[in-house]
Amino acid sequence: MQGLNKDDHFGKRVEYHVAHLLNHYVTKGMKWHELPQAFQVSVLNFYFDKDEDECINHYCMRSEKSRTISETLNVIFMELPKIGLLSDEISKLTAAQMWGKFFLYASVPEKQDYIRALAKHNRGINMAVTVLKNISQEEMNWYHETRYWMHVSDERTMKHAAWERGVNQGKKEGAQEKAIESAKNFLKMKLGTIEQISQGTGLSVAEVQELAAQL
Repeated sequence: MQGLNKDDHFGKRVEYHVAHLLNHYVTKGMKWHELPQAFQVSVLNFYFDKDEDECINHYCMRSEKSRTISETLNVIFMELPKIGLLSDEISKLTAAQMWGKFFLYASVPEKQDYIRALAKHNRGINMAVTVLKNISQEEMNWYHETRYWMHVSDERTMKHAAWERGVNQGKKEGAQEKAIESAKNFLKMKLGTIEQISQGTGLSVAEVQELAAQL
């Protein structure tokens, strides 16, 4: 489950996640043709791609002509805001969409009758609580390790974004200082009109006029 798309980097995060999943479970020395498929299924409480109408989308590595490499790495997004737009009539839902409704309503007290109805139509949903209670310690260890490294990546991404903002702000302020210094020199040497100096330095006419009044 994911509630936020921090800095619009969620796509990169899931690509890392599915690659880590494959690397973690593949036995060293395994023959290439025995390599299993890896699936990263993300239930999103936000729009990942607003231009895509489908609420459940499957991504894998493809060429520009849509030819796949091997379909080994797979990412599936289920966007709950889009699921919410679908009819609640169970007979009109696919099995995957039923899961979407389950994730959307499982914690809503008023929807528990609907959840029970979903469970009668979908054996997987009926077993979901039992499966969660029996997750192995190894899988839990993997989950916590992965969550840790995702946290580290999130933290570094936010620090880098803050650094970039600081660098860009510094560059902007430095350029402004250089423009002001150039304008002052032009004014002192009486090179050009106010308008010409404004055009040459990028300062506004009012800013150049203010500098002229200070000299």
